[in-house]
Amino acid sequence: MNMKKSVTLIGVCFVFSGLQAQIKMYSNGNVGIQSSAVPEAALVVGGNASNKGTGYKTYIRSNNHALYVRREGVPTNNSTWLIANEGNNWVDGGQFYIGIKGYSIYGSPLGRGRAWGVFGEAGNSTSGYNYAVHGNLRGNQRGSAIVGTLDNVDINVPGRYVGYFMGDIRTTGNIYGTVLTPSASRSALMGRSAVMPLSAESDATNSMSVVEKLSQLTAVQYNLSEPQAAQAFAASGDTVAAAPRSVTDVQALEKTHYGLDAEVLKEIYPDLVYESQEGDLCINYTEMIPLLVQSVSELRAQVVSLQGAQ
Repeated sequence: MNMKKSVTLIGVCFVFSGLQAQIKMYSNGNVGIQSSAVPEAALVVGGNASNKGTGYKTYIRSNNHALYVRREGVPTNNSTWLIANEGNNWVDGGQFYIGIKGYSIYGSPLGRGRAWGVFGEAGNSTSGYNYAVHGNLRGNQRGSAIVGTLDNVDINVPGRYVGYFMGDIRTTGNIYGTVLTPSASRSALMGRSAVMPLSAESDATNSMSVVEKLSQLTAVQYNLSEPQAAQAFAASGDTVAAAPRSVTDVQALEKTHYGLDAEVLKEIYPDLVYESQEGDLCINYTEMIPLLVQSVSELRAQVVSLQGAQ
């Protein structure tokens, strides 16, 4: 019996000694777990000489998943909101405040892997109420629920928006709703200069009427094909190719589409043709509407002139 007690006591001592080696309180009052350097945060997990938790209350470092929080089961209170992880940063001064920050980047381009700063997934709740990412702008100050920029984190949003993006936006689907373009006479977003009536006289390089110019354009029709990336996935058997398309995407592949020859338009109205980052020529069809209106006015003037000559 005494031998058994001795063995048990020795085992407990070994376990306690191991825990002491893993968990240590330092003279500055901070605690380190599996840390090889004096922690500078109240709690440091996996710290070393280069990662002491400076500036943080809790600092966790790991070569694998750093932190896992899971909420499941029947709640023990009557709360409607069940939150697995919450970041609350009370705005009470002139600093920059971030509730939750996601950071996934390497110092130089790697050319491999994938990186998400914030990754949200949601589903199978009440239909229509599943939000992978939800932004909500509160108060009455200018700002945006969701902001997107390129290499710029400090921008002045001119109004109150659900989404505000500084840079090009590209979608493979459709955009629904009313699309507004700032008027030529006044815009809070972009200045306007040298605004004048549209006519042949306003074109210093070409005295042709708008009707004459538009008559030189070439209308084309075309059909869409599977994107090259999707074709490559399908050929390789990758499951990404099986991603469902929207109803309108399917229709877009089936329908005939109409447009203008961008090369021809570029010769006549170069300001209406842009080159994308991929090198494709893109047409600003919206700003062709004033040209069509002007052409109708010119044609009407010609009709009135002919009627007066009879």
